[in-house]
Amino acid sequence: MQLLRSPARRLELLSAASSVVRPQGENGTNLPWLSAVRRRFVLRSDLDLLYDTENAIEHRLDDVGVAFVKASLASVSAHEAVDRLSVRFGVPVGQIEHDLQVFWDTVLAAPAVAPGRKGGAPAEWLDKRLDFPLVIELELTKICNWHCDFCYNVWKVSGDYEPYLRGKHLPFQSAKLILDEMAAKGAIRVRFSGGEPTLHPEFDEIIDYAGSLGLRMELFTNGSRMTPERVQRMADAGLGTMLVSVHGGEETHNRLAVNKQAYRHSMGSLELAAKHGITVVAETLVCHENTVEVDEMVRTLNGIGVKQIAFMPYVPFGPTDTRRAIPPRDLEKLIARAKTVATPDTQFGVPCAPRHCLEPAPKQITEPVSAEFSNHCAAGVLWASISYDGQIRHCPHSSIFAGNIAEGIEKVWQERVAPTVLAALAPQNEECGGCSQFDSCRGGCHLDRVKTYPKQQLFHLIGGCA
Repeated sequence: MQLLRSPARRLELLSAASSVVRPQGENGTNLPWLSAVRRRFVLRSDLDLLYDTENAIEHRLDDVGVAFVKASLASVSAHEAVDRLSVRFGVPVGQIEHDLQVFWDTVLAAPAVAPGRKGGAPAEWLDKRLDFPLVIELELTKICNWHCDFCYNVWKVSGDYEPYLRGKHLPFQSAKLILDEMAAKGAIRVRFSGGEPTLHPEFDEIIDYAGSLGLRMELFTNGSRMTPERVQRMADAGLGTMLVSVHGGEETHNRLAVNKQAYRHSMGSLELAAKHGITVVAETLVCHENTVEVDEMVRTLNGIGVKQIAFMPYVPFGPTDTRRAIPPRDLEKLIARAKTVATPDTQFGVPCAPRHCLEPAPKQITEPVSAEFSNHCAAGVLWASISYDGQIRHCPHSSIFAGNIAEGIEKVWQERVAPTVLAALAPQNEECGGCSQFDSCRGGCHLDRVKTYPKQQLFHLIGGCA
């Protein structure tokens, strides 16, 4: 009986209470696996997904595996779990006890896997409407000590948004409410961003609180405020991954960040985090200014122990913004070139996935694209974004908001975000509709396809994040 599908695959991505089982208290446990199970695992039955919060590993289950996990996490004791399963399957107690022990021995023995940069969603997940996002990117603050003019934050590119601002940081109590709802509804990972998230006056306390809830944490930072003490505290709280901006060689990076010390801080924070056991990822905006420096940048990053590099294509502010964008085909060639100078264990990724045909206009293709481009954007499918003032959207690049946390993330997600994005993933033209690769591609970035949400209610902090 096969209980596990792909027994230990790392969740790269980036739930209603009825589809979430979190560990409860236990009494009378005699089988050794139960206490470990209840500390470590979350079940998302809407995806048949068992998530190991300790090692950030996903296990995909068949129906029997789901039944085993539900009985294990919901029962008062291991013996009660065995009794429930014996009745359900009509199998003797002794056999069920043996099978359950083997099942959990297999799960608990799965080796930790270093997270890679492949994003998106498995093809079979793209048509599912999750009850709650698996991952939320939480912008803690508007404030940043860099002045990058390419920044995607909407408040830097939209003057229309400014009249609604009250304060510049997400209040600590609002952050706790968001994290509490994530833990209760089965979200498994939170990514903290900003602005520069470490500039939030209660940043350390927020990290500690998220860690206490068992949420896997990522931090997207410019690295300017990292000290050995802070990095140690974050590692102790359970921060799993630190993503740090590195946009070329020292001179280019400092110029793009408009900060003379930016490069020194970025490289220093990557090296420091790696020494404390945190997975580090260099996030590089690929643009005209730095393409010729990529080879040397990769060598330098490898030299300080960075093995994961994400190449973020420049996202134009609008149709007239052509300052930095490079064609997807050029990005593909750049990654191929970078591989020739990188160590064999270096992983490359493209967080914002273009169409798999990699062409300016949609074109039908028959063969899968190279691995770095083979993902699909999971914004609004598996994950969501919450701005520093508590507004919810499918993607942090978007200035279209679906609602406010005052309504509840679950409500906004189920009623507006998920149905709107799923509709946007339908073929938009004849070329995409007839393409053999559409199931995995879904037309690439769908940012411009989400123009409004149904029954949108703008709370603008009233009763919410003020």
